[in-house]
This record gives sequence, C-alpha cells and structure tokens, in this order.
Amino acid sequence: MEEWDLEEDGTGAATQLTSFQKEVLHALAAYDDKYTARALTDFAHGTVGEVSRALDVLCDADIVTRSGSGGADELFWIGEEPDGEPIMEPGAAPAGWQQPPRPQQSGGRAKAPAKTKTASKRRAGAPKKESEMDRFRREGKALLDNKPRVDGGLALAPCYDGGLRDEDRWTVQPFSVDLSAIPSQQERDAAYARAKNAFIMLEYDRDDLYCCEVPHALAKGVELRGDPRMPNGALWNDWLKDPGAMAKAQPRLGAKGNLKPPDWFLGDNLRLSPRAVMAFLGGDGSLSFKKSSGLRLSIGLKCTFENIMFLLSVRRCIGTGGVTVLAEPTHNYYVTVTYACSNATVQKFVATHCYGAVPRGDIMALARLSLRYCRVRVSRDPERMEHEEQAKLQAKKVLAFVSNDANKKKDLPDEGTPERTTRFENQLKAGGKAAFMEWFAFFVLADGSVMIGGEYKIEFFQSDKSFLEAVKRVLKTHGFDFAVYDVGYRLDSFEGDGYDRRKPFTGCVRGGNARCHELAKALLPFYQGHWDQVHHTAKAVALMASSKKPGDVRKDYDQLMIGVSDSIRAAAKKRKPASKKPASKKKPSKKPAAKPAAKKKRRRASKK
Repeated sequence: MEEWDLEEDGTGAATQLTSFQKEVLHALAAYDDKYTARALTDFAHGTVGEVSRALDVLCDADIVTRSGSGGADELFWIGEEPDGEPIMEPGAAPAGWQQPPRPQQSGGRAKAPAKTKTASKRRAGAPKKESEMDRFRREGKALLDNKPRVDGGLALAPCYDGGLRDEDRWTVQPFSVDLSAIPSQQERDAAYARAKNAFIMLEYDRDDLYCCEVPHALAKGVELRGDPRMPNGALWNDWLKDPGAMAKAQPRLGAKGNLKPPDWFLGDNLRLSPRAVMAFLGGDGSLSFKKSSGLRLSIGLKCTFENIMFLLSVRRCIGTGGVTVLAEPTHNYYVTVTYACSNATVQKFVATHCYGAVPRGDIMALARLSLRYCRVRVSRDPERMEHEEQAKLQAKKVLAFVSNDANKKKDLPDEGTPERTTRFENQLKAGGKAAFMEWFAFFVLADGSVMIGGEYKIEFFQSDKSFLEAVKRVLKTHGFDFAVYDVGYRLDSFEGDGYDRRKPFTGCVRGGNARCHELAKALLPFYQGHWDQVHHTAKAVALMASSKKPGDVRKDYDQLMIGVSDSIRAAAKKRKPASKKPASKKKPSKKPAAKPAAKKKRRRASKK
C-alpha cells in the first residue's frame, strides 16, 4: 500500500506516520491485508496493547525477529538479525510499555506456530522431555507387563479382577427439575428469533481439513463488557431461554464461563434407558483417566437441538453430570455440546452396564478397576497404610496407561479375530431380541446412517471387522440379512494420514427395500413418541417404516435432511478449479457404428 487512510485525531487533522510505523505497516500488509486497517489506527494513535499484539503477529509469521528480554529495551528487526533493519530501537517504545505475554491470535486463518530453539532441537533429533503423565503411563505399562494374571481379570488389565461388587452397582438416582424458572412461550419465541437472526453461517473448506474463516464477531479478543456473545450478554441470555435458541449458540472463542442448558429443556417425554445410553456410548462415548478422580466419562457432539436434548437425557438417566455448550478452536471455530462427569455415581453406572457398550465394552469395564482399586479409602492403621497407598498408586498407573492405550487403538483398522467376534456376539445376545433391537436402535443414532434415495439403506462404517461380523450373526438369528464389506482402503494406507474418521469396513442390511422396511418397523417402537419427534435419524426410520416404497417418502426425507449435515455448508465454499488434463486419444471402438434411425424404421416397415 502506498497511501494509508488514517483516522483524524481530535483536532480534525490526519495523524502523520513515523518511519517506524511505516516500516511495520508495510511488513504487516505484506503478511496479510486483513490486519492492516485495524493495526494502522492503533499504530497511528500509539495504542500500547495493539502495538505489541501486531508485533507478535509479525514475529509468528517470521517477518519480524525479536531480541532482548522484553520491555522497553527489546529490539525488533525486519528480517533476520543482524542483517535486517531495526524497526524499534531501545527507548523507542511507547512510554510505560512492557512486553506482555504473547496472546493467541484472534480469528482469521490458521497460522503456523512460531519457530523456537526447542522445536529446532527436537527436529534435529534431540529427545523430547518426558512429561509427568508420560512417566506415569510408562510406569503403568511396566507394572502391567510384570504383574501376574488373575482369574476373571479384565480384558485390558488381566492382572485386576473384572467382577462387579455389590457396593459398586449403580441404582436409579432421583432426579428433579426446577420448573419455576421456565420463561413464557412468548419470551422463548422472541429469544429464538433473536438467536436465529444473530446466527452466522460458517463455510467449512473440505480442502483445508474443514477449517473455516472466523468472523470478527466470534474471534477471541478483548472480552468487552456488554458483548452479547459473552456471559451475561444479551445473546448469551437468549440462548438459555429456549432449546432451539441454544442450538444456534455461537459464543466468542475464549469466553470465560460455561453455557449450560437447563434441565427443563427436556420436558417429560424424552427418556433413555441405561441400555440405550450404553449403546450410544458404544459409538460416541469416551472414557479417560484423571489422577484426581480415576475415570471421566464424556460425550462430545456438534451443538444441535437433537444433541442438546439427547445429552440432557443422558444426564437424567445417570442422575449426575454436566452438559456444556462450548466454542472450541477445532477447525478454527466449532461449537460443541458435551456431557462430562467423573464422580463415583457415573463410574458405578458405567461399571454396572459396561458390556452393553459394544464394541467399547472392554474400555468401559475399566470403571470396575477404578472403583475397586483407585478410589479405595486407605486404612488408618500405620502398618497397613503404606502398603495400601502403594497398591492404590500402582492401580492408577496401570489405569492411566491402559485407558490411554485403548483410546488410541479404538479407531485403528482391525481385521478382527474369531475369538473377539464370538465375545461381541455373546454380549449382543444377552437379554434377548428386545434388548438387542434397543441396542441396535440407539447405536444407529450414534454411529449409523439411515438413508432414503432410490432405495432404502441402513448401514454403518467401522474400524473393527469383528464387531460387524458379530452384528451380522445376531441379526441373522432374528431374521435379517446383514452384509459386511471391505470399503477398499488398504489397512496400511491409514498410517499417519490424519483422517481419523475414515473406516475400512462397512455393514449394511441386505434384502433390498423390503428388509430395510421390516427392520425399521422393528426399531421404531424404541423411538416412537420420543425420539422420532426430535432426532433426524429416528425420523428417517419412521419414514422408512411407513412405506415399502422409497418413492413415497423421498420428498419428506429430502426436506428432513436440509441443514443437517456440514456438507451443505462445505459445498457452498468455492472449490479450486480442477486442473485441465490434456485430452487423451480415444481408442477406436470395436463395435460397429449404430445404424441411422431412418433405416431402422424402413426395415421395420418392410417386415410388416
């Protein structure tokens, strides 16, 4: 930029730039034009905080190099020191300016991390410093390898008893809802309208791993008082008045405070059984280790109306836990709704029903290890105290390693084994046909797909082939044909490619539209009156169950799916034009050329 449009000062005259400001602004403009306009004003008016922030941006982009220990004596160079030109000399900083810690960049495109000496050493082959948790897990692995197996031991920790004690069993917890704070329907409708108008449609770029440009209204920055997207702001309070409004929630990145949907959002109809919760956990649950409490159960989903309702129902079923809506820097900006809990109640729930979370039952069974060995009260007897403390610490180390290792492996492609297939089959058969159908219904909500196009389709993609083979066997006993296919990806093609969600195996219902229709009718009772009014997958099952012909419900399904998937948003993003390949020479066809239509007509006439 050759000319700078400056704001006028209080006297009405345009502020003149110093040589230092010009150098910085030219460098900033070379990096990214979007930062220039705001930074220009801040530089021109000498705003202390914005000067330092702009310099941090330049340093992160390797346009500017800093030297010194901070404060007013710090030097900044354009280019690399000492060949570069200094843009701030000692004493040239604004009066009273002290170099603050580097803030995270607000909005815009994802930037590469700044180059540091530590990072360069690691790239050169220097060993990474072991963290305390890494050491904790390493010691747990050594204990696991050396401790003897016990009869009835856990699948992932065979040195610890996997039985369930009576004191570790979960019982139904009382759960009450405060109905006194429910706003009127008029207030709720008005809140939803305001939330809908303030919603910003983000376009996620598939070619950039589904990242998006973060608007200024959502970016992390100075938490201004009165900002509507901050705690106690106007929009923040609107989101708390209606579940539809909360589905449109878009807090600022870094907003301090939890946006928690109230329990009265649920009403009285939306209920889940423990089996339904565990089936969903089998597809979308996570069990992680915490030093302080043992294990933490969490379910993280995209913030939508149906997911808010579902996680509130999970909280109601278990009787404890928190549901939180949060803006995360994933993909630059992404709003999630999460259920999380780590107390004894949730661990007892998971320990009691763990093997209903197929195929993650072995991971969920670690709650039994946590309850029996990690949460025990140590004796007050001095002679026994040391021994029991040591045993408790060892169990925590083993649990830390096993849970982390299992979570890393759960998405890895696995051809499976006959033994694991049989174990999954026995877990799915427990309880009979009704129990299995309920499990299947809610596993489909978590990790399956129900599609209506030219034909009906019920399927899900998985990493573990043993699990799909077990589902196939059980469905066959109930009169349904289920096919398991290799998607076509080589298993070694998954190594280090960064696509965690790509699955090499798929299972789908065979038998055409008739079999899908029959299975949908078998699943519908578990949704009817509840989730077929809320969840899009359950609604699709209801449509499939209503007619044997896909054409009868295709329009309703297409209308249902509008706005459900991020793919619609991604498709709105302009794609890079495909490279034009030189036209290849077509090989001459061996088939004789088609005869003209006129000759065919004449031939037919002559035959008559």
